[in-house]
Amino acid sequence: MKLDFSNFFTHLIFHPFDADTKNERKFALVSSIALGIFSLFTVHLGCLIYGFFARKVDHPSPSDESVSKVAKEHGIGTQKSQTQKFEPVLLAEKTFGSARLQIYQGDLLEQKVDAIVNPANTKLRGGGGVDGIIGRAAGKSIYDECVVQLKSKGLNSCNIGDAYITGSGKLNEKGIKHVIHAVGPRGSTPDGDRLLKAAYTNSLLRADENHLETIAFPAISIGIFNFNPKRAAELAFETVSNFFDEHPDTSVKEVRLFYWTSPKDVASKNRMLELLS
Repeated sequence: MKLDFSNFFTHLIFHPFDADTKNERKFALVSSIALGIFSLFTVHLGCLIYGFFARKVDHPSPSDESVSKVAKEHGIGTQKSQTQKFEPVLLAEKTFGSARLQIYQGDLLEQKVDAIVNPANTKLRGGGGVDGIIGRAAGKSIYDECVVQLKSKGLNSCNIGDAYITGSGKLNEKGIKHVIHAVGPRGSTPDGDRLLKAAYTNSLLRADENHLETIAFPAISIGIFNFNPKRAAELAFETVSNFFDEHPDTSVKEVRLFYWTSPKDVASKNRMLELLS
């Protein structure tokens, strides 16, 4: 069999069944199928590569070095042994009927509470800042649970202001039973005040729905999301106050707000203490 390779690709792509001989037709058919498979493989591979890098851009995974840097700045999750811990210090508290709001400085991960709040992003798959610190301490399972919940709703991400509750992974060993993943706004997000209040409110609702009594919050959105620290404190105080007023029968009896040692935390903490005085 002798083929004219000068017109091979035109013959193969556009006229695979117009060959003159039976052998040529077989060769053209097999080649056409092979080319189709190769094309599908190339397109699929391209999509995978694009998706990988798109996810990296939209939702970069923090390095251990960057997470450790944030942990050191905030004084959270940085103890080196069971005897070296940054125990939380109670700074102030305010009662609301049978419930109370407490202000702490110290490590959020060194509290035995029913739930801690993780300041997450809309992907709920882990990120930087405090989200990265909590994720490293709890393990991947908390994010796997988030993905399952999103998929059950036909979603790939959630909205700013939403809150999802999961188990606590390895944090269960510390006496922390749940992690509530709350998505706060960035400082530049339109309608940021309303969305930050929604993140706090929905976290409290998740706790109430699961009959939890104690919940501990970091200062949502003031870190890498760059929300104004003093304004964030005002909104947190207002939201917790309103929640207790509007839900007198809630199971939540104690809300703890945690501040660490970064300048943003100090500014937010000082404003919160003014509000409680």
